[in-house]
Amino acid sequence: MRRKFSTATIVLSLAAVSVALSAACGGGSPAATAAAPTLAPPGAGSVMTGVGTGGQSLVPGSNVFAVATSTPTPPSGTPTSTPPALTLSEEQTSVLVDNLSVQEFPRIPARDLEATFRNEPDKVPGLLGKSFLIQGDVRDAGRDGAGKPYVTFKAGAGAVTCHFEKISEAELLRMTPDGRNAVTGKAASWDPVQRLLMVEGCRLVRGY
Repeated sequence: MRRKFSTATIVLSLAAVSVALSAACGGGSPAATAAAPTLAPPGAGSVMTGVGTGGQSLVPGSNVFAVATSTPTPPSGTPTSTPPALTLSEEQTSVLVDNLSVQEFPRIPARDLEATFRNEPDKVPGLLGKSFLIQGDVRDAGRDGAGKPYVTFKAGAGAVTCHFEKISEAELLRMTPDGRNAVTGKAASWDPVQRLLMVEGCRLVRGY
């Protein structure tokens, strides 16, 4: 005797088969299929696997989505961290130490010159306007708010700032922090509160 199947039984059976096939083929709700991207194995670089996003692009010939990365470009006008090399054709505004007499340009470290102004105030009037060959460790160098080139030498808790009469951009860029340089110039003003000595008409000295 043949068993008869009702219409409802056939419909339920077909529905069960459909659900099974859907699960086997990766079907389901959108929340289940849109798995979050996972990090690639170590050594793969800036790579993510899984569903691509607007910030990713598919690597050709693979199922890997790479995150777009780029090296930031420094703003225009940012000084280079590497001082430019000396070239034979560049302008040299520096003066040779052998051409500077000791009588006209007494040699003195920036720290000692600042200490003289600070500790012997009675000598300050006679020292202002006097020329020196000043050597020191650079605190900072560049151009001030008026665009005038300068270098500031360390002097303990004080400082000696020299404004250049003439200097090339390459020479100015070579005056890096903590580097040791020498300049000539005339003492122009002294601020005992700030412990700041200003020197004008400076020229870079080479060979000292």
